[in-house]
Amino acid sequence: MYFEQLPNELIYEIFNYLDIFSLYRIFSHLNIRLNRILNHLTNISFQINSCEDTNNPLVHRFAQQVISLHISQSNCVDLILFSHIRSLNIRDYLTERQLTQIRYENFPNLVYLNMPFIDESDESYEFFHRIFSNEFPNLRKCIFGDISSPNSKSSWSISPSIRSLISTGFCLSTYIHILNSCPNLTYLHWSIVRYSDDEHFPRKHFHLRHLYLRTINLETIRFVLDCVPNLKRLFLVSDWSRGNNCSPLNFQKLAEIFEQYVPNLCHFDCNTMERNPMETKIIRSFHRSFQRIQSEVILDGRTRFFTFLSNEK
Repeated sequence: MYFEQLPNELIYEIFNYLDIFSLYRIFSHLNIRLNRILNHLTNISFQINSCEDTNNPLVHRFAQQVISLHISQSNCVDLILFSHIRSLNIRDYLTERQLTQIRYENFPNLVYLNMPFIDESDESYEFFHRIFSNEFPNLRKCIFGDISSPNSKSSWSISPSIRSLISTGFCLSTYIHILNSCPNLTYLHWSIVRYSDDEHFPRKHFHLRHLYLRTINLETIRFVLDCVPNLKRLFLVSDWSRGNNCSPLNFQKLAEIFEQYVPNLCHFDCNTMERNPMETKIIRSFHRSFQRIQSEVILDGRTRFFTFLSNEK
C-alpha cells in the first residue's frame, strides 16, 4: 500500500509526529488530497529556533492552530500570535514586553509552562503573581528558574489547578507562599534552597506527595517536611558537587525526622557523598524507606550513597 492510499485518520495521526515545516517541505504539492489535509491541520506543534523561522509564512498561516510552541530564540517572536497554545516552552530570556504578554487574555488554554530563564524585575514579580493567583485556571505544570516571592504590595491568592512545580531555587518563605497558593500541588522539585532573613512559619499542606530537595541540612529538612505530613516520596540530593562538599547526611537523625513529620513516607531516594561513612547495612536499619540505599567508593576516596530510581508510585 502506498502512503497516499492510507485513510485520512491515519495520515493525520502520522502528521502529528512531524513539525509543520517538515510536513510542508515533504508533502505539499504532491496531490490535491494531501494539500487539503495539510491545510486543515489542527493541534500543530511549532519549534522556533531562529528569527528566520519566525519569518516563515507558515508561522502566520497556522499560528491559530498551534497548541504546542517551543522557542529556542525568543527575541523575534510575537507571542500573542499563538493564542490557542496549551503548551509553551521557552528556552531563552524574554524581553519585559514578551513577559507582559503572558497573561490569560492571550493564552486562555495554557496547561503547561516551561520558562527557566526569567530575570528578577518588577515585571517578573507581576508575572509570578499572575501564575500563583489563578490567572491561568487550566495551568497544571510549571517549570521555572528562580521564583520571586510576592512583594509587600501584593500577595498571591490561590491557584488550585497547579499540580506540578519544578524550580531552580527559592527561599523558605517562598516555599510557604507556594504551599498556600497551590493547595492541590502534588509534585515539587526544589533544586536550590535559598536562605533569607524573612520570617517563615510552617503551614500544613496535605496534597503534596512527591518532593525533590537539594539539601542535607537537617533543620531545613525538618522545617520543609513539617509542612507536608502526607508526603510519600522524597529525593534528597546534597550539594557535594559544589566545592567538593563532604558534609555527611546523618541518616539516623533523618529517620527520626521521617517518623515524626512524614509517617506515610514509603519511598526514599538520595544522592550524597561523605568521608568516613557508616556501614550501609546499619543505615538501612534506621528506616523502612532506606532499604534501597546503595554505596560506592569513588576515586578521591569519598563514599557515595545513592538509590536506583524506579517508577513505582
